[in-house]
Amino acid sequence: QRLKQLRIMVGMRAQRVVGKTILGLWMMAAASSVVAAWVPLHRRTTSSPVVSTAPWKRLVSNALVSTTGSSQSMSTLFSSAAAATDEGTVVTVGLTREEGKNEKIRQLLAEHPMVTMMNVKLKFEEIPCVEHAVGPDADRLMELLSSGNKLSTEYQHVVITSPEAAKVFGQALRQSADGGDVMNILDGVQIAGVGKATKMALENQGIPVHFIPSQANGETLAAEFPHMGNGVEQVLYPASAKAADTIPNGLEARGAPENNNDDDEGTQKGNLFKVTRLNTYDTVPTVFTPEQISTMDRIDVACFGSPSAVHAWLQNVDVSMGIDDLPTDEKRMMGGNGGVLAACIGTTTAKACLESKRWANRNIYYSKEDPGMPSWADFTLQACGDVMEREFFGGGW
Repeated sequence: QRLKQLRIMVGMRAQRVVGKTILGLWMMAAASSVVAAWVPLHRRTTSSPVVSTAPWKRLVSNALVSTTGSSQSMSTLFSSAAAATDEGTVVTVGLTREEGKNEKIRQLLAEHPMVTMMNVKLKFEEIPCVEHAVGPDADRLMELLSSGNKLSTEYQHVVITSPEAAKVFGQALRQSADGGDVMNILDGVQIAGVGKATKMALENQGIPVHFIPSQANGETLAAEFPHMGNGVEQVLYPASAKAADTIPNGLEARGAPENNNDDDEGTQKGNLFKVTRLNTYDTVPTVFTPEQISTMDRIDVACFGSPSAVHAWLQNVDVSMGIDDLPTDEKRMMGGNGGVLAACIGTTTAKACLESKRWANRNIYYSKEDPGMPSWADFTLQACGDVMEREFFGGGW
């Protein structure tokens, strides 16, 4: 599936470059005719060809060669368009995850085959937008896990929706087990993760995962979540205090008839699930230093791994512009987004960018069908390619 995405992305990029190349050739041919008419005859000679190192002339040369039967590949044509310098075009990518968690996406980008195809030099700037803090319900989670088999007697399911939530849950489990087997606490409980990254984060801590949805988002998890046939099943949802209510609302709506009354326990008759949410950790926006504010100005593409990172980035943009005290509507009118394209890990983060009204739709890059680290790298490189095209051809398209 990733190879298919890569082929599509490279094909789209090649089509756009070839189209602009043809248009550029036509315009330059017309301009050359006009100039030639005014050049004195004694200066027009074919005895000594002139070789120019101008980027657009190198592009034209390569385009002409490729259209006259040369074996030059389309990727070479594309890379020549980006070759504004002998070493390739430099694109600066901002890594905004909390400190120590950017290495995976950095490695995926640095080793991506499109880097070579596009002749791009990636420069990484680590500029963490959020940091984690203890949530208001952390003690409640510890109490639940430390009370013998209370978890397994009160809940049939636990839902984990991010690697950080997995980390917090795993730490609480180990502390509660006090050196014992955490599986004794989890006995009979079904663990669900929202996607592959969360599943890996749980399994790396020895926590088995029984279910992940076909797409890594809350809506799909709530729709596909398996019911074991035991009436109203209890679900524990330890999450970030900033997480939306998509999963609790979606699960509790499952099986609920449109018109009925609440029963004595506050659960609608016919419901399949009852969710208990615990805000076990929080994400706090970081305040950028003057050096980090200066770094923002150099970034072309910002990689956002959560809605919290998007919001924190925009808060710091507002501070740098001196408009942080204005109402939201006025900020949207006056403030931009720091002049960056947004490369998002998934649909929830992309939605945060869109709803902020600080980015045009075309400047938000994400995978709708296959969110996660690999596709995040794919779409970040697609954004980098658009940065190169805009720098070379000009304009804000």
